[in-house]
Amino acid sequence: MPTVLREWGFEVRILTRDHEPMHVHVKHGGESVVINIEDLKLRRVYMSDRLVKKALALVEEHREFLLAEWRRIDPIS
Repeated sequence: MPTVLREWGFEVRILTRDHEPMHVHVKHGGESVVINIEDLKLRRVYMSDRLVKKALALVEEHREFLLAEWRRIDPIS
């Protein structure tokens, strides 16, 4: 699971050969959340509300980059 972005103490990862919809796994300390890149829908939340808000802002800010990374890492999707 390559880490494609590190910022604000978050690690944003994309699994290789993962399933649609395009999404990222965001880690911060021992907490995590899975966020759809296109619509910012939360999928699995194991993170405090305060950190989820920051994670969403991070994914939204870097949405185009993350979409490009998803396509680079998993070109079949």
